[in-house]
Parts: sequence; structure tokens; C-alpha cells
Amino acid sequence: MALSALVKKLLFARQFEIDNGRVNMLGMRKVIISPDVISELCSTDSKTVYKAAKSALKKDTSHLKDDMGVTGKQLLDFSIQLLEAYGVGNLQLINIELKSKRAMFIVNDSVFAKKGGCGFTAGALAGVLSVMFDSDVDVKETMCASKADHCQFEVKP
Repeated sequence: MALSALVKKLLFARQFEIDNGRVNMLGMRKVIISPDVISELCSTDSKTVYKAAKSALKKDTSHLKDDMGVTGKQLLDFSIQLLEAYGVGNLQLINIELKSKRAMFIVNDSVFAKKGGCGFTAGALAGVLSVMFDSDVDVKETMCASKADHCQFEVKP
């Protein structure tokens, strides 16, 4: 079994543990669930899932920024690694424009693409970038791997 570089670092720094029914990462309690649960929720109310993911990732990213001192490009890189560790897929930043608060990502091997849960990924990216840009932004999926070879997300203020 292979672990991501981030998870290895977190284990070494005692910032990731699973014990007595609790999963803790970076001092925050997490839960490991099947992507089918999120996909089912998205199929019934994708806007609520988007808002919930955005809110949750704003909280996680704010914790990294405010409590752990992670800022700038390091904040974005670390947040992308966290989303990958959560199992969302392989995220790649295609471009980012800090002044205009715009960005484009692609996600390869998305756990949600064929199941209809990409609203979670869009919301998660919106939460991360809202903290990074220090301004509320939204993310829209402009291409889905259910119809292409990857998902593409665009961030706009």
C-alpha cells in the first residue's frame, strides 16, 4: 500500500491518526466515507453539497493560514495535496491570476466524475481559493470526465 507524500509527512509529525473510531488530521476531526454518499447527495441537491464543501474547505484552509501560518503559494499547494489525500483525484493547477482572482484546474481520475459528484470538488476548490484570495469566489465545472478525459474547473470572483 502506497501513501501520499503528504500523508507520510503528517504521520511523521503526528498530525494524522486513526484511533478509537476517530480520524484526526492537522488537529481537525475528519471522516472517511464512500464517494457514493457524496454522489448521492449531489444527485438530490448539488447546490447544497457545493455550499457545504465550500464552507468546510474555507474552515480547513483558514485553519492552515491562521493557526499554522501557511500562506501564498504554499497554502495553495498544501490545500491541493490535502484534497488529493482526501481522495478527490489528481488536481493540477493550469493557471492562476492573483490580481483578477481567476484560476483553472483540471482533475484527473476524479472519484466523482462518473457518479455525478463534481459539485463537491467545485465547492472544495471555491473554499480553498476564497481563503487564498481573501475574497469570495465561485468555481464552475466547465468540463466533466464523464464526457472527456478529465474534469476542468474555472474559478472566477
